[in-house]
Amino acid sequence: MKWLACLILVTTLISSCSRAELSKEQTIAPDHTPGFVTPTVLQTESQKDVIVYLDEGKYQDEEKEIVQVLNRYLKIFSENDAQGYMDLYLYPEKMKGTFDLGKIVLEITDLDFDVKPNPNLKDTDKEVIVEKLQKVPANSSEITKDRQLFSFTNTDKGWKLIGISDNWNDL
Repeated sequence: MKWLACLILVTTLISSCSRAELSKEQTIAPDHTPGFVTPTVLQTESQKDVIVYLDEGKYQDEEKEIVQVLNRYLKIFSENDAQGYMDLYLYPEKMKGTFDLGKIVLEITDLDFDVKPNPNLKDTDKEVIVEKLQKVPANSSEITKDRQLFSFTNTDKGWKLIGISDNWNDL
């Protein structure tokens, strides 16, 4: 009987240590790889999904400002904020009805600022390849990976999205 009590005590201690270690790992960001974003883990209010925000402190100048817009993008999808989504765009009226209320973006896993310049863009424009993990629909347990080209323009009100594309050539 004593050995059973000892076994239960040891099992409880081991599982408690494992959970504490897991929680600790989630808050430590991996080393930064040049050209890509190193994420920082935060949890949503509901604690159902972990939303990984980009570490803005690792970037400077226009890259940092674009990362701030991408963090707003993550927050907007975690809160199902259709108006916030429209506010990200330079021409929000063209985006009416395009916000996917059934999707949640969990993390941007890769962010590449070294995109071959598009000759049709202005000097104030910037393109970024974004790879993200998402759930569609939001209540799904399946997480999918999506890679898209985000086009931004710098305005007097900061960086605004021009568009997001699934298809692009010669990158």
